[in-house]
Amino acid sequence: MVIFIQDIYDLVINDVNVIDGNGTPEFRADVAINFNPAARADPISETMGVIADIGDMNFFAAKDTIDGKGCWLTPGFITVLNNPQSSVDKVFDQLKDLLLSGFTSVLVPYTYEQIEQSILLKSKIDSEKFSGNVGGLLKIDNNHKILIDTLAIIKALGSGFIGVVDNDDQKTSSVFTEWFKKPSVYWKKIEKKIDLNSLNAKEIARITSFQAKRWNLSKRGTIKIGQIADLILLTRDHTGKINIKTIFIKGFPIISKNQRLDVIVKGDYWLPEKK
Repeated sequence: MVIFIQDIYDLVINDVNVIDGNGTPEFRADVAINFNPAARADPISETMGVIADIGDMNFFAAKDTIDGKGCWLTPGFITVLNNPQSSVDKVFDQLKDLLLSGFTSVLVPYTYEQIEQSILLKSKIDSEKFSGNVGGLLKIDNNHKILIDTLAIIKALGSGFIGVVDNDDQKTSSVFTEWFKKPSVYWKKIEKKIDLNSLNAKEIARITSFQAKRWNLSKRGTIKIGQIADLILLTRDHTGKINIKTIFIKGFPIISKNQRLDVIVKGDYWLPEKK
């Protein structure tokens, strides 16, 4: 068999049950990942793994393979940190715990007065080369609506926040979206509890594609060609309990069986850089 260069993938997860994040029933397939070709020429540049193909890869070569038989592959989970701690170090610990639980993208809400903390958090995760993706949300309640004028909010959003959380009034969420051209959600509409034990496709969609669409994370949240390969490989033990086998960030396995691997991959950070 002749193998052409375009038929060689960087990584293939073979024979895995795919829950693609769209709410559709699971299906068995091979999932191929390729890394940014530019990074091969420049080792210093950031490497980005994207989903290259989904289907039967038996007739295609791969530089590396992972046996997915008996496992499930889902997009990385996305959530909002609903109880951020007061100190930057404690928030960072929360982010690390969430990453171990499969939440590859976490959004942290901050009020206008806490923007300095969000800036410090960005410095922390940058210096620690944190592998998860972290974004900031501007949290606004009635008091802030009175104390902060529109220009101040626009300035805050322009500093790096990706969206708005309205703490008091569901009706004004749509107004914020219209005014500031940023995703805006009423705080009580944010999901607080998640059940993965059933491996239900709709439940997975609720914490993947639904959240990605809500916060305009267009390259994450689903398993389809061209998406960034933030992925979770899951297994079920003899008791029926769901366990995380491997967590991938940008196509790189960074955590296996709850143990961090010796791979340095920086996540994407959408946090304020200035006040």
